[in-house]
Amino acid sequence: MVLQPNEPTEADRIALRAQDLFFRNGFSRVTTEEIARELGISKKTLYQHFASKEDLLRASLALMREDIQTAVRRIVADRRRDVAEKLHDLLVAVASRMSRIQRPFLEDLPRKAPELWQEIEEFRQRVVFDEVATLINQGSRRGMIRRDVDPQLFVLMFMATMRSVLTPETIASVSASASDVFQMMMRVFMQGVLTDEARARFTSEVTS
Repeated sequence: MVLQPNEPTEADRIALRAQDLFFRNGFSRVTTEEIARELGISKKTLYQHFASKEDLLRASLALMREDIQTAVRRIVADRRRDVAEKLHDLLVAVASRMSRIQRPFLEDLPRKAPELWQEIEEFRQRVVFDEVATLINQGSRRGMIRRDVDPQLFVLMFMATMRSVLTPETIASVSASASDVFQMMMRVFMQGVLTDEARARFTSEVTS
């Protein structure tokens, strides 16, 4: 059978389902039996593609990194958007993907797979931090982003807020949907980072 360009292989399908389970429940709490059962395949089939649960974790994280990197590069390269729009879309792209990672995984991975955790941190620095820093520096030069905004601190604050606010527990405690919570978080960060002139223009474009 000839695969279509965007058709996932069986290995990708397994890795994506494992990714969902790992991110939600934590690496140590998910078994290969559970993954196979969720996919309706045998463990033998799973092990034909992945020699161990650690290999499956590595493949799952590789798919996540590839997805984020592709989205980020597409946004940054889009000449139709100005710096403020690119920064907004980049943050949305990263947050929508990273918000799938729940606390059990974040607590689990540094202990169970420290080398993979280090790879994630390096990836975040290389792709997320560097691209956001580039946009913020460009925006500062063009008078769209405040000059007193430190790019690295901005990203750290954004990621920390996302991890503490975009959780099932927090959303369940407020009278707002996950989408409303996310939109408010984006408004606060974008309005805080833009200059007065850029904020007025960006707000007008978003609400029009």
